[in-house]
Amino acid sequence: KSEADKASLERWRERIGHDAADAILQESLKIGNSLDEMLEKYLNKELGNILDYKEEPGAKLFLQIRSHIDKLDPVGTQIHLYDDEWKIQGFLDCIAIVKNKDVYQLTMIDFKNSLKKKDPSYIKDYYLQATIYCLLLYRMTGILINDIKIMIAVRDGFTVQIFNSKIKEHMNEAIERINVYRLIHASK
Repeated sequence: KSEADKASLERWRERIGHDAADAILQESLKIGNSLDEMLEKYLNKELGNILDYKEEPGAKLFLQIRSHIDKLDPVGTQIHLYDDEWKIQGFLDCIAIVKNKDVYQLTMIDFKNSLKKKDPSYIKDYYLQATIYCLLLYRMTGILINDIKIMIAVRDGFTVQIFNSKIKEHMNEAIERINVYRLIHASK
């Protein structure tokens, strides 16, 4: 996160109270983990009967996003990425082949959930995270993915927001963040 985002998050925590903020974050984490697990199983054809998951915290969001997921041809899910030199790691949600105007493109897809619809100006960090994952994948395998798709299931309505971008639009800032992270952790 940028320093501005960290400060904004801290102001939000102060405004609503730390206990309330922690409760909201824990609920979001529980829903997100449940949704991620259901999506991974679905993409890998391992989900089984959806009724078996009706009590899952992420079930409603899964049903929202499923029709969009059906348009994907997954290549891999929950891929552990890391770089020993950069000292960073993460789990990429999905790599899929996506059809875009009669062209099939290898695309990095990140699934998110949100209480409310996101203004496009608030998803910059999602693009940076996805770009860093693409860079990690390239460093590990030599496979370059240029296309990013962020899919956000919105909890306060039956809405899915889909944002598309190219890593070249975020590359400089992503590399800058990696370098700042490396500097901070090199001194520890």
